[in-house]
Amino acid sequence: MKIDFLSLFLGYLFVFLAVIFAAWLISAWRQYRFSRSARRSYRCTICSHKIQAGQAIVSVRCPSCGARIRLDKLSEPSDSI
Repeated sequence: MKIDFLSLFLGYLFVFLAVIFAAWLISAWRQYRFSRSARRSYRCTICSHKIQAGQAIVSVRCPSCGARIRLDKLSEPSDSI
């Protein structure tokens, strides 16, 4: 069985590009998973509107009622929807 140079080259090129694409997909998936875990969900104490905020944010204004909400260590994030 003879394999010409062009078929061999295209085969190696396909495998190389498939590995690069798989690495890119894994990287994008890990970045998406990390960005979702860095955000927390809180409930407004006035109107019970669900607010998503990052971990570094100390206070946020509710988009529904406009109340200022402190996101300190005393307020627990709500896991329920």
